[in-house]
Amino acid sequence: MNTKIYSLAIIFFLCCSIAKSQTLTFCDRVDGSGGAVNSYSTLTVQKNGTPVTFLFTLPKNTPCRNVNFDVYRIVNEKEVYQSTIKQPASSNNWVSKQMTFYQEGKYIVYVFDDEDKQLAKGTLMVKKSAQ
Repeated sequence: MNTKIYSLAIIFFLCCSIAKSQTLTFCDRVDGSGGAVNSYSTLTVQKNGTPVTFLFTLPKNTPCRNVNFDVYRIVNEKEVYQSTIKQPASSNNWVSKQMTFYQEGKYIVYVFDDEDKQLAKGTLMVKKSAQ
């Protein structure tokens, strides 16, 4: 009986995650079909900064004119606001925007739609280069 309940719970959570196929990926760049090139969750920044591309993929036919990327840096276990990047949505099911990081630390990027509804969230670890 417990195995049956456990199996149903797993199926339920898998279906929910598939239905909400909105993803935020950190990468070097985006190819022509909206795929991430060299995605990562940890970035090593150079002395003069290193650019990161935010790639947000949302379900097809989602009505959204603009996407906001809100960037926060974790300082003393608190989220400290860094910036908001507003990017118009296109007819594709993905939006990308590049931002340059200079400081090491843990960053959280939230993605919001036109009505300030949170669509996704991603965490990026930034480390300094040894040079």
